[in-house]
Amino acid sequence: MSTSKRRILGYVRVSTGDQAGGIETQKQVIISKIHEVEEKFPTISYEIVDFIIDENISGDSDILSRDGFNQMVSLIKTFQGSANLITEIWVQSRDRIARDVDLLGYATYTLKRLGCIIQDCTQDVALLGKEDTREKLLTRIFDALSEQELSRYREKARLGRERRVKSGQAITRPPLGYRINPETKKIVVDETKKQIVREIFEAYFIHNILPSQLSSHYKLSRSTIYNILKNKIYTTGEIKYGRFKQHTEPICSDFAQFQ
Repeated sequence: MSTSKRRILGYVRVSTGDQAGGIETQKQVIISKIHEVEEKFPTISYEIVDFIIDENISGDSDILSRDGFNQMVSLIKTFQGSANLITEIWVQSRDRIARDVDLLGYATYTLKRLGCIIQDCTQDVALLGKEDTREKLLTRIFDALSEQELSRYREKARLGRERRVKSGQAITRPPLGYRINPETKKIVVDETKKQIVREIFEAYFIHNILPSQLSSHYKLSRSTIYNILKNKIYTTGEIKYGRFKQHTEPICSDFAQFQ
């Protein structure tokens, strides 16, 4: 009996104060459901390529402004046309993609055009592995839209992002040492973690500690260490969103001369 292996991505979205489960909870729900399906259908097995995470992102936020969702799309495109094709996106439930039906429809449409369907862990196991009625309907609706109508949707999404940026609201997850204020939606200093950032700056710029050593000590990837050391938000408080800028309190303004 041959086994069909499916390469998949897990998508996790958590908002500030999310009650639907944290990152690890959502991951575990997906993993458990996969095991359940594999037990029921011995001819099917799954390979989880990666878990893509959007943190501090509300369910009604624009799909195109999410770092995680955009990373997921890029990863899917990377494997298109190869034997390592990614065909399914697994979520704890569809509202992890979006709570707004229009946003969910556009996300479903975008993924379907890339050859991926959404697998919802709240559905009956027997339905997994094939596009469900709701997804077919959402895809059909967006398939019926003209390019002009889709362009209007994208423009509406872009204007929405610009409005949030101009009002000072964050549209992406802030870096280590910062958090999103749940009331103002602005990026502010995270008092519980800012000392870690200062220690990294002091270790690198004053004591010449290598990024590889910092990576090991703080259990952060080297790329994260490099991004911290070059990110202007820490020395000037500047946050760039394309041609727009915001400002917040810098954590390491005394290190501006080194950066």
